[in-house]
Amino acid sequence: MLHLGHDLCAISRFEPLLQREAFLRRIFGKHELLQAEARGVHASRYLAGRWAAKESLSKALGLGLFSWNLYEAELLSPLTARQKKPIWHFSGTMGEQVRLYQVESALSYEGDLASAVTLVYVKQQI
Repeated sequence: MLHLGHDLCAISRFEPLLQREAFLRRIFGKHELLQAEARGVHASRYLAGRWAAKESLSKALGLGLFSWNLYEAELLSPLTARQKKPIWHFSGTMGEQVRLYQVESALSYEGDLASAVTLVYVKQQI
């Protein structure tokens, strides 16, 4: 079975949030925050894309956005030139919940918008 989620987010919403460290730690994992920091002035663009990805993941799984620890799902940028797409890393309770699923996401940016599409499908039958 295949599940689909999509979300669209205004990048400008994240510029003021960069100063709210406690909020950022509730939403984003430590690796996402490190990758955002490395982007300097483009950190809000990076975080808006990750927010959209978490929203689209919630929709694909049929979960309420705040019914799980958002920081337990990190969508990380490719670490090598061979990797072409971002990779999900799950930990904690979320890692246990999605272990039977394959999760793929694509991000797209246009102007002030970040868009994410997430596909979730069963890896093995229960």
